[in-house]
Amino acid sequence: MPDYTSFGGDSLVIDMARKFSADRLAPHAAAREKAGRIEPEIIREMGELGFLGATTSAEWDGSEIDPVTYALLLEEVAAGDGSVSTLLSVHNSPTCIVLEKYGNPAQKDHWLRPLARGEGVGSFALTEPQAGSDASNLRTRAVKKGDRYIVNGAKQFITSASVPGSTVFFAVTDPAAGKRGLSAFVVDKSAPGYVIARREEKLGLKASETCALAFEDMEIHEDQRIGAEGEGYKIALSTLESGRIGIAAQAVGLARAALEHAIAYARDRQSMGQAIIDHQAVGFRLVDAKTRLEAARQLVLHAARLKSDGKPALEALGAAKTLQAALTGSSLVVGLVGEQVAPAANQIAGCGATRFLGVVGAAFAPSRYATDVAAAVKGAEVVMVVIPAFGQEAYMRELVKELRTAFPQAVISGTDEHGEGEHKIFRWLRSLDRKAHV
Repeated sequence: MPDYTSFGGDSLVIDMARKFSADRLAPHAAAREKAGRIEPEIIREMGELGFLGATTSAEWDGSEIDPVTYALLLEEVAAGDGSVSTLLSVHNSPTCIVLEKYGNPAQKDHWLRPLARGEGVGSFALTEPQAGSDASNLRTRAVKKGDRYIVNGAKQFITSASVPGSTVFFAVTDPAAGKRGLSAFVVDKSAPGYVIARREEKLGLKASETCALAFEDMEIHEDQRIGAEGEGYKIALSTLESGRIGIAAQAVGLARAALEHAIAYARDRQSMGQAIIDHQAVGFRLVDAKTRLEAARQLVLHAARLKSDGKPALEALGAAKTLQAALTGSSLVVGLVGEQVAPAANQIAGCGATRFLGVVGAAFAPSRYATDVAAAVKGAEVVMVVIPAFGQEAYMRELVKELRTAFPQAVISGTDEHGEGEHKIFRWLRSLDRKAHV
């Protein structure tokens, strides 16, 4: 557990978050993961503690926590349960930040105040099936009719979409205006036409729901538009900076929990007459993981300090991504947890990792963002191969050759998660299989 005295921030808030995480989150993290839900009482308690108003000013019943303290708070919550930290992060930033920064006083009183008090959970609906990073490519339409808008469209990968509360979403109000034709809105999740199309099946962080949304002739009043028509693109991009800081802080917390459990296990597990942590191969790997973890934490806190001082933090976040890219070749949030610390913890724990479900397992599972399973089947024999979905093609081609030698009659196939067509990873493996015979 890090010493926060030199980090800045409010130590009372951080200590409170650490205690809540240790007492209320960590003991039941595995049960939440299995049940696929966060208990309403946990959400209520976070509201009472002020966590759900962390980024909101006191004027609107928020806790007005500074960015550095907020980042450390999220790290503590994530160390106890990554799913809970995901709900908390998206609720605060960007959702509450959008409402406070761009909402008018009436909107803040009606929509923001209840969220800051923890009376509902906020969601942020920007992503669509065809528009992820390209926020200008939205297709959801909001057509003005009198003092109302009729909204139709689809959103994807929306956190906490069905948890009672409100959703900030973005839609096209002027198709001819391009980026300047997007507008922002807020809607109650119980509104007619607000439809949960499906809940996504994920590898990890299962207690935090991720949903596909459909807006089916959803009617909203014009006073639910945030800002002026055409300001949606600006609103969406301007609030993502603090969201990135929050998500990065979550990754640090997940990695920290996994590493702490791996160290404890390595001290306890005996091999060849000594604790495995005393074997250089294990000890060196733990030291390397801890070094990477601390480097990531400092970069996140540097970005938070810049934001606290009112300075742009994107450059600092870019530096964080550059550092981890040199180390892992992927993003800070996923790369840190996915390609370095969590796998190290998982491999050191070995079979003992099954005892750490919700900690090592919960950190390792979501971190394998590019992991898929290919099955080579011959009769009753099944070979499962876990692989990164990108890169390492030469290695995989050799592996396919070995599988073909062992199982000449094997069939490499499998449907996607909805049973609608072959999954891309199997198509890729089949292409490698054909190359292996050339």
